[in-house]
Parts: sequence; structure tokens; C-alpha cells
Amino acid sequence: MTPRERAQETLYMITRDMSTERLREIAAPLSADVGEAAKDFALEFLPGVAQQFIDEMTTTNVSVPYELLAIAKGRELAENEITNEVTTSENH
Repeated sequence: MTPRERAQETLYMITRDMSTERLREIAAPLSADVGEAAKDFALEFLPGVAQQFIDEMTTTNVSVPYELLAIAKGRELAENEITNEVTTSENH
């Protein structure tokens, strides 16, 4: 796993219990600047390890708002796929 993938996985693990709506709410006000977004997110959700998180995201150039939206989109696609499978199986 690359450092960037580890950083993305860190963000995924932190947000695993958040709804897609909550992910979008969090992402919306975050800065496009990688460092600023990481700082704002970390101070809100990870006060004990904020600097470590900020360093990890900044070093790997992982955009917190982009990743939050990507996680939300992935979850929506997975939910839609499950819904489509259930609907298809019920129709047969």
C-alpha cells in the first residue's frame, strides 16, 4: 500500500460510520487547499491526533473534501447496486 493509499484508508476508517449526507455536509465547507482542509477536518474530528493527520494528508496530497465526496459516492453506488439486485430478484 502506498502512502497515499494509506492516507485515503485512514480517512475512510474515520468516516466509516457516517452517512452519505453527513459526509457531504462535512465536505461542503472545507477548503480546496489540501493543508487547510486537513487541518479543519482534523481539529473537528481528530483533536488528539490532528497534527499527525494533517501531516499525512498534506504529505500525500490527499484532498479531504474530494475523498469525503468520493466515499459518499461509492457508498451510494453500492447502495444502488444492492437495491437494483433486490428489485431484479423480486421481479423474476
